[in-house]
Amino acid sequence: QLKKSLKIDIGGNISTRPISNVFFGVQYNYLNRKAYTFASNFYTGRFYESVQLLGRIDYPSKLPLFLSGELTYNHWDYYNTSKIFVENPSPTYLNQSDRKMVLNFGMPLNKNARIVLSSSFINNDNQYSPTNTFAVGDVLDKTIFNGFRAALTFEKNSLNRKQYSNSGKNILISLNYTTGKEHYYPGNIPTNIFGVPLYPNIARNYRKWFHAHLAYENYFFYHKAYSLGVLAEAMVSNQPLYNNYYA
Repeated sequence: QLKKSLKIDIGGNISTRPISNVFFGVQYNYLNRKAYTFASNFYTGRFYESVQLLGRIDYPSKLPLFLSGELTYNHWDYYNTSKIFVENPSPTYLNQSDRKMVLNFGMPLNKNARIVLSSSFINNDNQYSPTNTFAVGDVLDKTIFNGFRAALTFEKNSLNRKQYSNSGKNILISLNYTTGKEHYYPGNIPTNIFGVPLYPNIARNYRKWFHAHLAYENYFFYHKAYSLGVLAEAMVSNQPLYNNYYA
């Protein structure tokens, strides 16, 4: 079925809480010997803002393959959590941002199953108060993690809908390995309530860990307006602790 090449999405949310935001998305599809998809998504608001660029190529070989790339930036400002006309008496002093650059390679195993190999560079930047207090002139602690992640994902999906399914099943198995370097830069807020020095030194540590994710969703009974199913999810990880309690 022929569809338009250009798709534009506009949306947002207006709330008395500080989560109001505006969304804009655009997607362009081009079909020749191969199928090309280019997309971008933008969120902007007081609490959360995000930019994402996506690209994908589908190869119509005997064994269909796809190659995709993704650039994502997210930013959360937890300090700006006061309601309209009402100040938050106990704000969270946390400013968090992450950047991710991902390359995916995937192939189908049958009509509704696929396997995807992913590699990504990640950068996490967290600025926070080690005592959850803050005064004018204070400098927040900062923890930055730069790392690389490799993942192998198997997914089999026969659900009849993207949302509110009432038949079919979905199985997801993901194995991940992450390695990188943690950088800790202390601010000037005392931190001895947790037994650490008032003004700790700059610290740099290498971190590496595995984590596995398993999800299972199955709807096995349906009658008129009612359906019955089971949803199970498990995560196992040996991710190490960071340099301090709040990190």
